[in-house]
Amino acid sequence: MPTLLAALLLALQPASPPAVAAAPAKPFYRAHRAPDCRAWAQVRTGRGGLPLLEAAYNLWFHGYVTGFNAHGPDPAGDLLGPATWKQLGAFIDDYCARNPSHLVADALEPLAVDLIGRRPVPASPARRGAARLATMTVDTTCAEWTRARNDQLMRTYYGGAVRGYLTAYNRWGPDPSGDALGPGNDALIDPWIDKWCRGQSRAGLIQAVAPFIAHLAARRAAGRLPPGKTKAIDPLIPTDPGRR
Repeated sequence: MPTLLAALLLALQPASPPAVAAAPAKPFYRAHRAPDCRAWAQVRTGRGGLPLLEAAYNLWFHGYVTGFNAHGPDPAGDLLGPATWKQLGAFIDDYCARNPSHLVADALEPLAVDLIGRRPVPASPARRGAARLATMTVDTTCAEWTRARNDQLMRTYYGGAVRGYLTAYNRWGPDPSGDALGPGNDALIDPWIDKWCRGQSRAGLIQAVAPFIAHLAARRAAGRLPPGKTKAIDPLIPTDPGRR
């Protein structure tokens, strides 16, 4: 097993310095319900006790990757590329073993740098203003979300993907505060998605997040929502590279 893990981690090392666009300048970003490394390690080794918890962490991870595909410095809009989810999990396992006090969200920036840095340089740069196609890695539908309206456990499970996406947006999106929700209560999220999903059961749940972010921005611009970072509802992660 150690040999296999070493091989997977070696495959994730960049062959040359990674050519990744500069991240937005923001001192912190909020990580919504990001698993911590100790809990991640427990569920990955079968000591978490709850199979649904591991599934919830994986869905959070998928939500983050989808958010990165939409807002991160990858013009292809596909962070995974030729890598496998098994390889990504192995990278996070290694990071968390070395940084047990960190969050899984901390591991995803160096992971993204490694994955993008290993790709060949495109023959021609992307056209400025060209439409961006972002790969969605979450297949939960509005119908599934709606059916779980009275099941708090499943709502928490599905909602992990939404929180993962929000975390990626906070890190890579254009909001300089690094906190799209700001002091708004986390309980605002589910009712808004309920309303968005009404009448479009076949839509992907993750598709509701971008309009939710736009809704928050509009409310804040109109003075109906206070500026970000006035109330801590989830951990604020420093963007200082030294933390990596």
